[in-house]
Amino acid sequence: MPAKARICLIDGNERRRAMIEAKLRGAFTVTALRQPGELVASWPEADVAFVADEAGNLMHVRHIAVQKQEVLPIVAFGEGVDTDQAISAIYSGAIDCIDLNRHRSDLAGRLDLALRRRSPEFETRLKAMRSASELAELDGGKRRILGLFSAGKGQERIARELGMSEAELEQEVEEIKEKLRLPSLKYSVLIIIVY
Repeated sequence: MPAKARICLIDGNERRRAMIEAKLRGAFTVTALRQPGELVASWPEADVAFVADEAGNLMHVRHIAVQKQEVLPIVAFGEGVDTDQAISAIYSGAIDCIDLNRHRSDLAGRLDLALRRRSPEFETRLKAMRSASELAELDGGKRRILGLFSAGKGQERIARELGMSEAELEQEVEEIKEKLRLPSLKYSVLIIIVY
């Protein structure tokens, strides 16, 4: 059985927040916050932020995520959402905008659909976008190493081709991962391929 997706619910309306939390609890692991500012003190273990589309919440969540260099997809919600509001939410960085009035009875199913609509590469692409500027700052030698890995060459062959030991190459790879702030060489290589 797959683990439940983790939702960070952000809504200043206490009654509505309690109702949404109750509807989502069975399908998701929910962390409920009153306002985006609470993200500053404690970044949640979450797969997505489910954010009330009011009072600049979406932009505030995006700003905090950028400051913390975290990736947190946002799904906006509101009551009586019209087309203009949905488009505005998407322009503000949401991957979807859900109307509670229309989807209250199956809110968990509708939120699950929003999460499945995004491509499996979504998080990797966001990290890649964030890291693209750092990639440009890598020296030529480190970019060459990534290029050789992206061409499918193995570590031993690359070390031999560059005239260094495998230990020296591993040190270079660690520096690349640190510079790009990515957890593995795989993500670093993906950035070279995408960009």
